[in-house]
Amino acid sequence: MAEWTVIIKNNSGLDFLIEDLGIDILDGSTVNLHEEAGFSEIGDSDDLKDALTGGTLVLNDGSADLSPADAVAYLSRIHRKFLEDNYFNKAELSTPGSASIDYENITNTPTFEYAFWYDNVRFRVEGIGLSTAPASPEAGDVYVDDVDHYQKYDGSVWQDLGLALSGDRVIDLSSADQDIMEFDGSAWAIGELDLKSNAAVTVSDDGDGKAARYVYNKTEGEWKKDYDVDFDPHLKRDDHVIKHDADQVEVANAYPNIGNSANDDMETVLAAIDTKIGTIEGGNLSDINIQNGIVYGRDVTRNKWMGPREDFIFSRSGNTKRAYLMIGNVPSNQGGVRMQRNMTITAVSCQLDASGSCTVEVRKNDGASPIATLTLSAAEGAHNNTVNVDVSEGDFLQVYVDCTVAVSSPTVKITAAYNGGSL
Repeated sequence: MAEWTVIIKNNSGLDFLIEDLGIDILDGSTVNLHEEAGFSEIGDSDDLKDALTGGTLVLNDGSADLSPADAVAYLSRIHRKFLEDNYFNKAELSTPGSASIDYENITNTPTFEYAFWYDNVRFRVEGIGLSTAPASPEAGDVYVDDVDHYQKYDGSVWQDLGLALSGDRVIDLSSADQDIMEFDGSAWAIGELDLKSNAAVTVSDDGDGKAARYVYNKTEGEWKKDYDVDFDPHLKRDDHVIKHDADQVEVANAYPNIGNSANDDMETVLAAIDTKIGTIEGGNLSDINIQNGIVYGRDVTRNKWMGPREDFIFSRSGNTKRAYLMIGNVPSNQGGVRMQRNMTITAVSCQLDASGSCTVEVRKNDGASPIATLTLSAAEGAHNNTVNVDVSEGDFLQVYVDCTVAVSSPTVKITAAYNGGSL
């Protein structure tokens, strides 16, 4: 049973949209609002309070219909109780020891950028001061021998990389917490006494001769690889490679001095690219259209030049019926997602928490008529990737879910592509 019962009745003779909640109350209907919105939203809704005060809507607390004044007071009590149950008050925050948060109990938190970086380390080593090489090495493994030389396995033999220098730092994989160790010219000591969770470090060579970023997981006592940091291909001018999915279109020697304006032969280079693209895709450069620096591809199904795609997410937590979905914490009828350029909606999908039936309506510019729809019939989800609906720069999208029986926590994704015009 809900902590508070909020039943809303509409006998005004007209349908009524509670704007700041994005929920439609049809004329002659009764809605259990506590099942469709959170108590913080209900208690904080000025539009609901105005409708109750004006007599457009009636609130029933589960026992009786309340007068307008009592209904507003009831909402105020809900709001106050919600604040008391979910927030520390000024006195609690001002009293040492009375307010605390156990971060281990917080779930579904977003990933934040690392609070700080440790100074770079040279290698991740299998041990320090070893008199014999580690057994069963893999190519790229490194250890520090008993005379402080780095030894690196090349796949067949160990190669001596020379003496460690004063100030060198390494991650010691053989230690319990994979400590960062620092060399002072004669001995190794722990370089960071308290490794912090989610701190980051750059390893100059993590086995492949290239740098990589690692992040520390304090719970497991391990450094986890985040990604490679390899700028070398971007700095070379003599060896050009165009990435194309799993293929590499190599134009390495189509003209060796590409980049030198006195020697460029772009026709030769483009011909080489065109030939290779044709081999991979069955197409050629005529399938590419560049407008204002944006690359568009030929979409023969929609008969348009289609550019980069963007996804727009609309959702609502809990039971939802005849309501606008949210963008973040704002109902989409209160604004919407504004198009920054002409685009074409190419796909719409919807996922529910449990099987249900509803119609997803994509609307624009505060209009009540949908420009695209998606129907779910006793299903947890559905999608349509054949949508072909144009929207103009400056239009704003909104999503409304219409159903007779509430559905659970709908999430809708709209995919739209830059529209470069007709073919």
